[in-house]
Amino acid sequence: MNRLQHSRGFLPRLFSFARGWTNSSDAGSGISARPVVRLVDTPRREAETSVELQIISILKEAGSVSYNQLVQGIARDLYEGELRRGAAVVDIGMFGSGLFEREVVEALKGGDGTLWEIA
Repeated sequence: MNRLQHSRGFLPRLFSFARGWTNSSDAGSGISARPVVRLVDTPRREAETSVELQIISILKEAGSVSYNQLVQGIARDLYEGELRRGAAVVDIGMFGSGLFEREVVEALKGGDGTLWEIA
């Protein structure tokens, strides 16, 4: 199963997160307190990374998703994938999915306005 196929099983977990969680890395970034991410009608480019593909897949199924839920959910999915590949041996288990939040935030910012919009 590839990462994109795996993300389909991930979608139900995405909506189980608590609403209103705020990522401190977004402070001062110009992103509103409760932003929502949705696909643009006509993307200006193709997805370039597996994270972008995963975001697109989730948004195609869900329509629009809370920015914070998307960051947390995809970061958790990346983390769990690394654990399955043996990363626990190098102790990422003590850091949790937060290790991957920056990667997801950067992907979301990079695709804002071209693949999806954050409003």
